[in-house]
Amino acid sequence: MKRLKRFPLYGTIILFLLALLPRLFDLGQFLTSDEKTNIFLAGSAVVQAFLRGDWAGTYWHFYPGVTMSWADALG
Repeated sequence: MKRLKRFPLYGTIILFLLALLPRLFDLGQFLTSDEKTNIFLAGSAVVQAFLRGDWAGTYWHFYPGVTMSWADALG
């Protein structure tokens, strides 16, 4: 019974390590194709478009996380 209780913990640790390993070796490389769009600057682009009154500029058609961009712009 003790063995079954520890399985979720061990499984979680193994899954974490499996996900971490590819990222550790190529930290300067993109893992997915959408990382090249530099979504981290989306918030500032949304703020600039908002201040200009350019409502269409607050929407990114190639990025599905428009709501996240707006939330990032808020702070």
